[in-house]
Amino acid sequence: MRLPRLRGRQGDAARRLDLAALALEDGDPRKALDLAGSALREARRGGAESEVLEALLLRAASLFELERFAEARKEAAQACEADPENPAAWFERAEAAYRCADFEEALSAVRTAVDLDPEDPEAWSLLGRVALWMDDAAAAELGGRAPIIDRRWLGGRFGAATLATLLSTGSLMSCFALLPFWLENAHGASAAVAGVAFLPIGAGIALTSRRSGRLGDAGRTAETTAAGMLIAACGFLGTALADDWPERIVLFQRNHENVCGSLGALREEIRRTVLHEVGHHFGMDEHELPY
Repeated sequence: MRLPRLRGRQGDAARRLDLAALALEDGDPRKALDLAGSALREARRGGAESEVLEALLLRAASLFELERFAEARKEAAQACEADPENPAAWFERAEAAYRCADFEEALSAVRTAVDLDPEDPEAWSLLGRVALWMDDAAAAELGGRAPIIDRRWLGGRFGAATLATLLSTGSLMSCFALLPFWLENAHGASAAVAGVAFLPIGAGIALTSRRSGRLGDAGRTAETTAAGMLIAACGFLGTALADDWPERIVLFQRNHENVCGSLGALREEIRRTVLHEVGHHFGMDEHELPY
């Protein structure tokens, strides 16, 4: 999702676009969709091409947030037609096509986005993810051009994002009293300190969790790959390890950073996986969970 840069502008369409962008930023995609729709109609009547493009992109981003991916894809395709040289339009189209499981269109669109803006880390990250589904190992390695976290750090910005996420969840996390911090050092030993677990893992390391994402069923062992195939590697461990240990959430740094092209996306991925596992703790099944 790309948020347009807010500007102080005149005119009904422009004001609605600014309000739509603010609504989307504030987590209200339905309001953003309505505002962008009315701005689009006004911009088309007035022949304002730049505002038409911005409205289409805002509508695509809003629909994406509402998980109406097929509709988001159509809006993004219109944005590409309106301005074929706009990398944000191609990125939105690629991201929506990816979520619609049309990996050929997603790959074509994200390659165009990268060609138009080779400095965009989110586009490189998406290219790597799409290439995984296309079984293109060479192209998948290109996702490494978008590192947002130094893997040599145990925790680093990943740790800061995780702690901020846990603090922001408020009452949900208070049910756990104090989550222990488990730091996995280079020798495989663990030490308990206050905080959250940071377990950076490399290629070919097997792990077992109650949630193995796309690569396995609950309780089975999943193996990571160099390109980070384990999309949802958040293990909710504790009682299975020892009866007297409190339950804990283990977030695997490498797996999270491999599916996130920006620090903002990383924070959201952490938030969703934490809430997912908290839901499991209280007995919710997969189909009952919001994430």
